[in-house]
Amino acid sequence: MNDDSETKQDLINFVPVPIFYKDARGVYTGCNPAFERFTGLGKNDIIGRTVYDIAPKHLADIYQQKDRELFENPGLQVYETEVRSAFGDLRKTTFYKATFLRSENRVDGLIGVIIDVTEHRQIEKILKKERDIRQKYMDVAGVIFVALDTHQRITMINRKGCEVLGYHESELMGENWFDIVIEDTFREKIKSGYNQVISGNLELVNYLENQVITKTGETRAISWHNAVLKDDNGHITGMLSSGQDITEQIQTLQALLESEDRLRRILDSLQSGIVIIDPDTHRIVDINPAIIALLEIPCEKIIGSLCHNFMCPWEKGSSPITDEGQAIDRAERVIIRPDGKEIPVIKTVSTVKFKGRPHRVEMFLDISERKRLEKELQALSVTDQLTGLQNRRGFISLAEQQLKVADRTRKGLVLSFLDVDGLKQINDRMGHEIGDQAIIDAAGILRKTFRVSDIISRLGGDEFAVLALDNSGAHPDAITRRLRENIDAHNASSQRAYTLSISIGTVLYDPKTPCSLDQLMAKADRRMYRQKNDKRK
Repeated sequence: MNDDSETKQDLINFVPVPIFYKDARGVYTGCNPAFERFTGLGKNDIIGRTVYDIAPKHLADIYQQKDRELFENPGLQVYETEVRSAFGDLRKTTFYKATFLRSENRVDGLIGVIIDVTEHRQIEKILKKERDIRQKYMDVAGVIFVALDTHQRITMINRKGCEVLGYHESELMGENWFDIVIEDTFREKIKSGYNQVISGNLELVNYLENQVITKTGETRAISWHNAVLKDDNGHITGMLSSGQDITEQIQTLQALLESEDRLRRILDSLQSGIVIIDPDTHRIVDINPAIIALLEIPCEKIIGSLCHNFMCPWEKGSSPITDEGQAIDRAERVIIRPDGKEIPVIKTVSTVKFKGRPHRVEMFLDISERKRLEKELQALSVTDQLTGLQNRRGFISLAEQQLKVADRTRKGLVLSFLDVDGLKQINDRMGHEIGDQAIIDAAGILRKTFRVSDIISRLGGDEFAVLALDNSGAHPDAITRRLRENIDAHNASSQRAYTLSISIGTVLYDPKTPCSLDQLMAKADRRMYRQKNDKRK
């Protein structure tokens, strides 16, 4: 990208993370708009001021001490601290700072980048609570997860960790972590520190950065967040660490400090797709590799194309950004691949001077994985883990909707309440594993008895509920008969150590005499228990 000298500052202004400059006295000499938004201050309120002018004193003391340490030992500095945002809340952040020289090798100031990691910390906390599905979500997470036992052996590593290190999981499990990934020079010192943490003689460092060696011998920089693992008695059993590969981030920061001829490399290293558009013709004039990977088509088929073909598919013939002056800052949009597939993205748009005149720069961050995880989490919240049926929350949500539809269309519904007979006796005599199998068998029988369109759920324990969305062919006697036939067929062929029995109570919902879902469920419950009592007689 052979752009003008002004492009460098324009692109720094365009970067959506806060960036600032200070002179050797700690006075702000520059910043980008993201820094202004983050602090809630205008540039005139920042330039010429110190941290004590823009931050509370207890935080300003920390920032000033870190600046002093960096000036005394010039180079690169990384640390984590809290920052009060423009909204008044404290945000967890990582500072990346580096000194720069002006002349005679004299340190003349520093440049800093602030990465907000608040949400990252919150995600880590959620993942720890979701132990039943921990491995699945660790595998899809974009960070490394690794667990070690007291002997430094790997007991768990997720897919991202294997990808970064270049190993298959089977090559790592049970092996000594430090022997595999730590350079010889530092290995014994790190091992000793780990052993002291495990023995309780040394306090754990919750956050640190170090380098690991991959299978191919490549060095990768990783930022780690660590936590000790304990058993029910409070004894330390190992350590769990989450790590983020920050190699590219460090390289990008270093590149920002170098000459303008490396600007192309900076853009190419960004994971977000970047497109530069001529606002007059709406044609794409330049891109970076990330957008090629996102669209999955060659560069030559993108350069020169109308942006509407990919970026604004529903706005052909006009551009809401350039023609109507709309501004987009981290808005959710979709881009379209040639095969028609829609890719959800976070889109940010700004203006930079390119080849002597203003152009639009659009940045796209692929959020497909986030959307998929959100959908999975939503499904998990309404799904019974044992049977795969709707759980109580899912059933009530769907049933409430269907009652409203029935009232509007004047079509009736049929609600069935079911209970596995004698489940407590099965659990007591044969164990809960057999009891779980009985519940799974009951769920399978309900799937055979009712239609795919019906809402089948396990409310909890041995209770099930089914809402038939169309009462044609769903007479209570017919449902009871089909259920009995399917139960008899199951008991005749399953060769289980128990005989499965299910009680059922079925009621009709008539829109002419509407009632609440709670009332309908209570009526079906009473009928079910009436049948259960009749069986006992």
